Amino acid sequence: VRDLSQNCVGGPELRRLRKKIQALSEETNNNLKKNVYHNYMQFIDTAKEISHLESEMYQLSHLLSEQKSLLGALSTTSILGDETPVITEVENKDNANEQIEDNRQKLASILEKVEGCKELLEVPGRTYLYEGDLLEVDPVDNNTIKMIHAYLFTDGFMTTYRNTNSRGLMKYIFEVMYELGSLAVVNVREIGNNKHQFKLLIFPDTRVFQCTTSSNKKEWLDKFDQAKKARLTQEQQKRESIVEKSPSRAASIDSPSINLDQRHNNLTEVLMKELEVNPDKSLQGGLRAARRAVRLLNQLGRSTQACNLFLKLCSCMLKTQCKRVKREGSTTMYVRHLSSVVFTNMCHMTEEFLRAFPSSSSCSSAYVVWASNELSLFTTHFIKQAFMPQTSLSTLTECVVLVRSQCERLCSFGVDLCYQLDGALRTPLMQALKDARDKATEVAKLRALEDKWIPLNLRSKSGLARFLQEYSEMGLKLDSYVTGDIWIQLTSNTVVFTKSYLILLDDCLRLKTTELLYTINEVLYDVFEAQIRHIEASLRNESQHEQRQFITKNAEFLLVTLQGLCQKKYSEVNGFECVSLKKLQKEYSALLKGVSPTSR
Repeated sequence: VRDLSQNCVGGPELRRLRKKIQALSEETNNNLKKNVYHNYMQFIDTAKEISHLESEMYQLSHLLSEQKSLLGALSTTSILGDETPVITEVENKDNANEQIEDNRQKLASILEKVEGCKELLEVPGRTYLYEGDLLEVDPVDNNTIKMIHAYLFTDGFMTTYRNTNSRGLMKYIFEVMYELGSLAVVNVREIGNNKHQFKLLIFPDTRVFQCTTSSNKKEWLDKFDQAKKARLTQEQQKRESIVEKSPSRAASIDSPSINLDQRHNNLTEVLMKELEVNPDKSLQGGLRAARRAVRLLNQLGRSTQACNLFLKLCSCMLKTQCKRVKREGSTTMYVRHLSSVVFTNMCHMTEEFLRAFPSSSSCSSAYVVWASNELSLFTTHFIKQAFMPQTSLSTLTECVVLVRSQCERLCSFGVDLCYQLDGALRTPLMQALKDARDKATEVAKLRALEDKWIPLNLRSKSGLARFLQEYSEMGLKLDSYVTGDIWIQLTSNTVVFTKSYLILLDDCLRLKTTELLYTINEVLYDVFEAQIRHIEASLRNESQHEQRQFITKNAEFLLVTLQGLCQKKYSEVNGFECVSLKKLQKEYSALLKGVSPTSR
């Protein structure tokens, strides 16, 4: 087209060339239609010839059969007039006719006895084999369910139950008819009350029946075995007759199944490759882009492979999202951003997983394992980033609370991983609490060296008001300790310790788990005791009466007022008071009376 348009000059020549091309296109289409019609007529003619040839083959087969029967009759005819073989054949035919008629009568009698099985006689080749009363029992606890009347045929097993409202011939009501090929009969060992029982495995159910005697059970099992063998023999003869009559037709019967299996495998490979994770593949579409492939794999019976590939895709996406979180700003800001990214994606992935695999227990187990592994990876990274020597306990507490609150979001989807998170953080948190204890006790000893045991001077009334307001918000009313306009009858050391101890208590209570409670009690006891020992040593070394009263007042504030507030906060969280603080108060109760350790 490009070459033709380059040789044309002006619009009229291009329009003329266009009309010429359209005429050629129409002519080509007409020729194609004619060829198709011509071939179609040839196909119809060929089909007619094949049909005519097939009818001639049938006629020839019929003539051969007649010739065969004629030759058989001649061969059985005796010159002396002995007609015994012919009579025997006639008798065999009569016996077969009698069996057919007897079977028809039995089926008819069953129709008269059982209500709701009109199609019983409509199945060709169905033969009655056996019947009897059976007691159905529960396959789990062996409790009696009901009494049934069962019928065994060459192609199926029918159960009925007694018609309580019957006044005529209809003694039973039809319950269910199982195809013989869809069930398996299993003998039940006789243990305890499990006597004379056999089991029917009908996917996805199991039914257990109890016979009256062992001989009755043996007869049922023999009849089932006989019916199974007869059915297999009949199907084998049918297949052999098909192959003998038309080998090409037998091949054509097998070929569609082979082609179907091949297409099934090809489609499965394509879908699995679509879900596979590789560095060159873009994850921009997210899990929504994988919905179609997962749905088709489920329909093809490859749920396990679809689940594994889906979870690998989720891991790859989660890893990519985490890499985008930059280590910027404070530790708390980084942990807040990282935990939000991780658990928001996990919630979204859980939602997509439940949409893709709504009722698969094996896939659900695989998902729980996957979620546990992803949480382990996150906690390992979180511990490396947050639990460092220079990180304060308050910062750690804030980070742990953030991670716990994010992890609780998964509970709305039925996935509770908080226990695993607490277990992973238990050891580093215990170490962090002990480090905080060591730092607090060391600070208490350093402040003790600088303690002059003089009241706290707040320098102005506004400063005093701010001080009282600050400690009132903590839960302490210090108005009774105010003297003058700007003085507090507590030392600066006592006031600073009170504030730091309440912060430590709040951090411990926010970190509280059942496993950490012993360590928390130990930390609270050791830090408080370090301060009380300073008071005890000061009281032992002080001889002036007024100074001893001031020291005793500080001890009373710590052991009564501060401890009362601590026990209140502790019991609000745990439901009971702290035993270690009670023990400490009892051990140092003599300080409330101003008694030195030597006279105590």
